[in-house]
Amino acid sequence: MKLGFCIVAFVVGCLCAVLIRTTDSADKAIEAKAKTLTVSKSEPDLKTDTTPQPMQLKITEEAYGEFDDETSIAKFTCTNVNGLSFEVIEYGATITAITIPDREGNFENVVLSCEGLDGYQACTSYFGAAVGRFCNRIAGSKFSLNGQEYVLSANDGPNHLHGGEVGFDKRIWSTEEIVDADAVGVRMSLISEDGDQGYPGNCTVSVTYLLDNDNQLTVEFAAESDSETPVNLTNHTYWNLDGAGEGLIVDHVLQIESDQILEFNDQNLPTGRVLDVNGTRFDFSSANKIISADVEAIGDEPGVDPKEKFSGYDHNFCLRSQSGSLAAAALVYSPKSGRQLEIATTQPGVQFYTGNFLDGQPGSGGFEKHSAFCLETQHYPDSPNQPEFPSTVLGPGKPLKQTTVFKFSVVQ
Repeated sequence: MKLGFCIVAFVVGCLCAVLIRTTDSADKAIEAKAKTLTVSKSEPDLKTDTTPQPMQLKITEEAYGEFDDETSIAKFTCTNVNGLSFEVIEYGATITAITIPDREGNFENVVLSCEGLDGYQACTSYFGAAVGRFCNRIAGSKFSLNGQEYVLSANDGPNHLHGGEVGFDKRIWSTEEIVDADAVGVRMSLISEDGDQGYPGNCTVSVTYLLDNDNQLTVEFAAESDSETPVNLTNHTYWNLDGAGEGLIVDHVLQIESDQILEFNDQNLPTGRVLDVNGTRFDFSSANKIISADVEAIGDEPGVDPKEKFSGYDHNFCLRSQSGSLAAAALVYSPKSGRQLEIATTQPGVQFYTGNFLDGQPGSGGFEKHSAFCLETQHYPDSPNQPEFPSTVLGPGKPLKQTTVFKFSVVQ
């Protein structure tokens, strides 16, 4: 009997031990599962964090088009931390878009452009292009330098305009990307060989487009030549601060830091005379509408020579600052969008042009008259034939460097 009791006690003890171990294992499994559930519950919160991340300076490159000989053209898009951006292609070092906000925070492109590479090849309006070797006009397509006469390609009647038949706007530029602590952009360059369009000297040219986080687009031209040659460089962007294609620019308000313009003849060439603008329709020394309602009627009244009819501006304004240092040049504001553009430059002049020759045709990119304005910072037109104008001649030991800054802001 004692033996039987012992056997029963032994069996009961073993069963209890098994139950205790099983309970321990179950408790540990439940605890482990609880920990796992806790971790998995927190994961969705981490993955769906909607805290806005700060924007970063960015540059992207993509294919833009290809010529018949299979030469490819790239487009570069540069964006700052505020979301402002510009686009530029290697053909003509051409700015194809500048996207900035209006007073409501809506971003829109504010410069005229063409449809693709074919559009730019057909365009005769120099939309957004880097223009040279000499921007604006040279009378009779010739000049004398160091006792020798040079004959240039004529592409504006008998005159030479914006570098000739194959100016820098029709060349393919090589590109280097730039990203630093607070700006992003590209540096584009080319070599204009001795004899190019009739000019003397091998000339190396670069243009740097740099957008910073203060919403400033800096355009810097540099050039050097192995022999003396005239060089005058500009960017030929057409602006509409309401947005490209968004109507006319007649109600934009403009101020130019100038009290004088160059007198032009009927071929848009300077006569050599400098005229005061005070009290005339060229007086933008204080802010005025670009084209007032009565401007289109000027010349229609009886007794006025039709040749004197005024249909817009295409004139060189002599800037107050002639020091060569960066100084204010112009300010433009659109009451409709609230967008404001301020321009500073080291150049002595600015060509103010109101798109008078735009006619809706392919050469005008399909845009109509007065649908944009240009403020082309420059040295004076026909300087090689006007010795009293600021010199445009560079050569060995005399490099060129010119800077223009476009600052974007919004007026509420």
